[in-house]
This record gives sequence, structure tokens and C-alpha cells, in this order.
Amino acid sequence: MKDSFNSFNTISDDWLINIRGKLRDEAIVFLKENLGDEMTLFELLDDSRGWLVNALDMIDKAKYDYLFIWIEDHMNIAPQEIYKGIMREMKENDVDYMMYSWWMFGKSREVFDKLETEIGMEKFKYIDTVDLTAKKWKQIRRAGYPYFIMSLCGIFKKELFKKMLKNERKKLPIFLTKFIFKAMGFLTYHLHVLGREHKRYFRVINKFFLHKLRKFPKETPFELEMPETRTDMLPLKMAFPNQELFACIDDDLNAPETQGSSLISRGLYPSK
Repeated sequence: MKDSFNSFNTISDDWLINIRGKLRDEAIVFLKENLGDEMTLFELLDDSRGWLVNALDMIDKAKYDYLFIWIEDHMNIAPQEIYKGIMREMKENDVDYMMYSWWMFGKSREVFDKLETEIGMEKFKYIDTVDLTAKKWKQIRRAGYPYFIMSLCGIFKKELFKKMLKNERKKLPIFLTKFIFKAMGFLTYHLHVLGREHKRYFRVINKFFLHKLRKFPKETPFELEMPETRTDMLPLKMAFPNQELFACIDDDLNAPETQGSSLISRGLYPSK
């Protein structure tokens, strides 16, 4: 967390912080020493409320129109001074969302670049933008784009993020999800009807339930990750940085084309 913080500690003067866990006091002391009055500290320690409910309380205190969601196992590797230009261009072009990490050697935007004329990509100094509609998303998927629509490693327009929090907290009881996974497991391993791609099948089933099946415990933020089936999020104006900004410290993801993309794999961070 300390290394991640120090890598981008000058890009904002408005930090909304809520920390839980056994190292909470140590982390708070460190952040107070480094941020002072730029930090608003929250005491939202009741996980039973749900991560999304706690986050709604926090963003009401946000000073600016955009929110950078800090994921502490990702580090900034770009010059910190470029973020002013990035945010200026995002605001000027009314961007809804930009993923700031998972560059993956440029693969996170490769298909969009190949289709830039067809999808109407606009190019600027720090970012490129596209008005992403459901029709364009189908075209992008057909061209081989395998990744999510939205990652939690993102810079979000505040109103969009608030809308997402309110929408995604209204989920069906998690026992329904567990039942569906048990049924898929039976069909896969006993009847050999399905392959082993449970995640993909679950997303299709969840679309039938209007994306109201909860996949993760409410104490976690992962319901905000929008897979390829979440076309209900569209249209939105998406931006792509023109260079790698952040990278994950230790995760290469589970795909051959992304192996070696983490900072440890590249020799840019010590394996501790």
C-alpha cells in the first residue's frame, strides 16, 4: 500500500479513505503523515452494511466530478504530472470512464485501435475516446476483444459511479447463486453437458436475471466489475490512456498473452 501510494501521491488534493483490517492503525498513521488535511478519514467499519453502501457514504464527500478508485496492489509507472492533462481532457470530452491499469502490453485497447475509424474513435494528446454503444460493443467483441467493459481499476465520472453503486447493491440473495453454481457443477462433472467455463455460463444466466444474481459477498466491491454481458451499462463515453499508467504488482492474469505483464515479472518491483 505504501509503495502504491508513493507512486501517485501528488495527483489529487482530495483523498477519501476507509481502512479495515489488522494493520488499520498503522496505515492511518502513514496516510495522515503524508496527506494531512487532504485526507477525509471514514470510520465505516461495519462490513455487514456492504461495501457498496459504505462507498455511497464516502463519495458524497467527494470534491471533484471524477473519482479515481485506488486499488493498492497497482502502482503508477507514469510521470505524475501527466494526470492533470488526462483529467482535463476527460472533463472537456465528458468522458464517463477510463481504465487506468491492466494495459497488458497495449492489448487492453488493441482491438479499439484496429477499429478506430469504424467506431469513431477521437484522438487527443493524453487520451483517446469512443462513444461506446451496444452496437459498437458487438462489433468490438466480434473482432476478438476478450476483456470486460469496465474494471474497478478506473477513473469514473462521479454521477456514473454513484448510479452504479445504487444499482448493484440491489441483488438477489446469494444462495440463488450458490444453487446455480452447484447445478452447473453437476451438469459439468457428472453429466458432462457443459464445458468447464463456469464464469462464462454464469454471466449468460445472470443476464437472464437482469444481472441481479450476486456473484461476490456484499463485503467486497467486485460487483462493480462489468463483464462483456453487461451491455445494460451502455451507452457510455469511454477513454483510453495513450500510454501505460499503472500496472499490477504481482498479477499476470490467467491468459497466455498477458503473462509477464506484472511489475514483478518485468523486474520492476522486488518479489517480497
